[in-house]
Amino acid sequence: MSNRPGRKIARQRANTRTHPGARSSFWAAPANRLVVGGALLLFAVVVVVALIASGDDDSADDGFEMNGEPLPTLVVGEPDVAIGLKAPLVVSEDLDGDRVVMGGGGPNDTAKLVVFVAHWCPTCQAEVPELAERLAETPLPEGVEVIAVSTFEDASRDNHPPSDWFASVDWPASVLVDTDNADIAAAFGVSSVPGWVVLDNRNTVVTRAVGGLDITQIDALIGAAAATMA
Repeated sequence: MSNRPGRKIARQRANTRTHPGARSSFWAAPANRLVVGGALLLFAVVVVVALIASGDDDSADDGFEMNGEPLPTLVVGEPDVAIGLKAPLVVSEDLDGDRVVMGGGGPNDTAKLVVFVAHWCPTCQAEVPELAERLAETPLPEGVEVIAVSTFEDASRDNHPPSDWFASVDWPASVLVDTDNADIAAAFGVSSVPGWVVLDNRNTVVTRAVGGLDITQIDALIGAAAATMA
């Protein structure tokens, strides 16, 4: 089962309160009411804008860069035309705000299993703890790493923010943070979650998959990544 993202809903609301006491002559004067009312309105707008700017999400819009062509979108039931193509180079941030580079044309030290997940996706909510346990208990083959991409973030939906979710399951690997527009998911041709992409150490697509996988299937993807390092 895979999950497609819904519309992102605005998550900041301004609350106003009336003055609790009796009005003095100052408040009674229309000109003064106009001046003070305008100042309060301006203050409210500034507060709301500041809250929106600071945000309570984990998006990485300011730190995102991409170089190269996005991969074709994976279509379930059809041959994957992205296999053998170079993944574009993307630059984003992890949950600690550190810069992370993934993909691109040059060689890397590792092959990768990249899993795209969304905090509100029920299948992802079941998959991530199982994968976290698998990674904690079973060492990965030499030269292979697993990277999660937190995408399709929506503060109006459950299990938000993603950073708390990953912390709660003791996620032991890197987590890249996608942008509000899900640019990293689009760059890798992922339109629903969970999405899985295996890259060799030259950032060539080995295979892709979508939907919930059991541990045996996940191990097969890890094995596909490891086979490219032989």
